[in-house]
Amino acid sequence: MGIATQTARKCFSENLKLLAHPETEPEKYNLYSGLTALAQAIAALETRIAQVEDTLSVLNRNINMLRR
Repeated sequence: MGIATQTARKCFSENLKLLAHPETEPEKYNLYSGLTALAQAIAALETRIAQVEDTLSVLNRNINMLRR
């Protein structure tokens, strides 16, 4: 996970806990809940992209070995 994504997740989670209450400030609560979920989804995508890149690297090495 990238540093920006880690920072976003941390900040949005902190804002959710400190600045928003679901009963008294539902708009803020929904906003920070959504932003937290979005940051988590981006983190999952970053992880999956790294896995795909690793798999592609292995496949490229195997193709290069077969060409020899």
